[in-house]
Amino acid sequence: MSKKYTSQAFQADWQKITAMRDRDIDLSDIPEITHDQIAGA
Repeated sequence: MSKKYTSQAFQADWQKITAMRDRDIDLSDIPEITHDQIAGA
C-alpha cells in the first residue's frame, strides 16, 4: 500500500530545485567519501 504525502509540509518547490545548478547546492555539511568507503561499497 502506497501512502501519498500531499500536505504542504511534504511538498517541494520542484521548479526551484530543477532550476538549481550543481554549484548552487550547499554540500558543506556532508562529509567527503573516502577511498576506503568506495572500496568497501
